[in-house]
Amino acid sequence: MGESYVNAASPRGTVLVVGGGIAGLAAALSLVDQGIRVVLVEREPRLGGRVALSSAVFPSMDKGQDIIDVFLGELGNTEGFEAVLGAEVSFLRKVGKGFEVELELKASSGEKGCVQRRTMHADAMILATGLEPIDASIIPELGYARFSNVVLSTSFDELMENGLRRPSDGGKVEALAFVQCVGSRVEARGVPYCSAICCMNAIKNAILVKEADNSIEVFVLYIDVRTHGKGYEALYKRARERGVRFIRGQPSMVVRKPGSERLLVVGENTLLNELYEIPVDLAVLSVGLRPSRGTAELLSMLDISVDKDGLIGEDSRFESTSTSAHGVFVAGCAEAPKDVRDSIAQGEAAALAASRYITSSM
Repeated sequence: MGESYVNAASPRGTVLVVGGGIAGLAAALSLVDQGIRVVLVEREPRLGGRVALSSAVFPSMDKGQDIIDVFLGELGNTEGFEAVLGAEVSFLRKVGKGFEVELELKASSGEKGCVQRRTMHADAMILATGLEPIDASIIPELGYARFSNVVLSTSFDELMENGLRRPSDGGKVEALAFVQCVGSRVEARGVPYCSAICCMNAIKNAILVKEADNSIEVFVLYIDVRTHGKGYEALYKRARERGVRFIRGQPSMVVRKPGSERLLVVGENTLLNELYEIPVDLAVLSVGLRPSRGTAELLSMLDISVDKDGLIGEDSRFESTSTSAHGVFVAGCAEAPKDVRDSIAQGEAAALAASRYITSSM
């Protein structure tokens, strides 16, 4: 119990990185390589974010934890890096060109009600807090929270790791459907922007399913397929070659098949102008992504403006890492939904921007 202090002494200053996902780790590694001290704060008890939980990352199809381990291995061999896990920023204020920050550490299992606090000085901050899925139950016609065999794309990796079975009864999955743009690109019941990673995530997962058991029928029900990155179109082609069926037309409803644990996915194929009714054992909803819980409070502390979509508004038309608060930079999905490669690139760009800011302040 009580307060402790992080030693901020560093010849080139200290940067607080909030968020220990792939973007935060990329930013941290770039900063320590420049001789800048990094204190990385992560609210979860582990580093790596969603990438660490991914059984495969597109387009390389490498295991997510393997990618995270590369960064952790590099950071483990450097000086000037500290990760504070199970912690959140509880207070901060601008002091000159830097920040006075208070961190609140979650109580351990043996310390119920015990809250520990640490204070530190940061010369700059990088927000890499990520995104979280929307609540799919606000779209009741798709069956989430009503049928246990309707699951979210964010939990599909766990299903695959444990063996792909029907959640309701453990029965064999003979057919499944990925339902795209659930709560994305809509003004109501979700977010108005494209969540960027959903198409490729479904394609990647469809390939994993077919490679594990080619007898499983796999459908991807889409508005349009967006494969904009290098190597993405090749994965789309690979999925089609493996027998994944792509049907243009979001379903209008998902219902339980009478007298069965199976589901019926009902909608219209807008290319053929005909209705479809597909029996599946599993419906996977590719849900929209919005700023993670706690991010709004942090932005309020920093008085950072957001855009019309609720995402952090850049302070420059040319630099995606800038914010309306001087000395605060943004990286990865904290700025907008993006894939792993873009998150790494923006994490490194945010580190460079923070380094320039510190240098100009000295």
